[in-house]
Amino acid sequence: MSPRVREESVHPRFQSGASGRPLNFTVRSPGVLLDAISRVDCSCASMTVNLRKALAFAFWRLRQLFLIVSDDGLSDWKAGLVLDCLQIFSLLTVLFSVSLILSRHVELPYPRVWLTVLSFMIVLANQRFFGYGKHLAWLHYKKEFESYSPRARLVGSIITFAVVLSLVALMMVTGYAASKLPH
Repeated sequence: MSPRVREESVHPRFQSGASGRPLNFTVRSPGVLLDAISRVDCSCASMTVNLRKALAFAFWRLRQLFLIVSDDGLSDWKAGLVLDCLQIFSLLTVLFSVSLILSRHVELPYPRVWLTVLSFMIVLANQRFFGYGKHLAWLHYKKEFESYSPRARLVGSIITFAVVLSLVALMMVTGYAASKLPH
């Protein structure tokens, strides 16, 4: 065997009268598949970290806004409540969008129960992440956020408030359009 041919590769032989390049039949070891799966896991983990960081930044900016407006000791709770509502609005927007795609009103069985359970799950997840009190899991990002340049903070603030307004507007528009669909 020539040194260029790998052991896990199988190369077909030329038949007499055949011309051109032979087909490449490569047999890969299971390690290649595991490497690909681990890369997907790493990218999902990276995306999760980036999402957590984005939520922490939004929480931090909203918290600062509420501290400026009225420093009544409830700025953590207010910022958390805004993010809770935005995530619930996002779920409603998805439901309304599914209705629009199907061109009919989609009704969940016991909608108040579903909305209450999903809202409770969102609030619990956010409570665990943001802490709103003693735990404050988002604080390990705080030094990084404070080290951003004033320009980067301004851009982040603009993006945060644009996303907040966009999510509210999108929920209102899709909700209105879905309400006009037949039941």
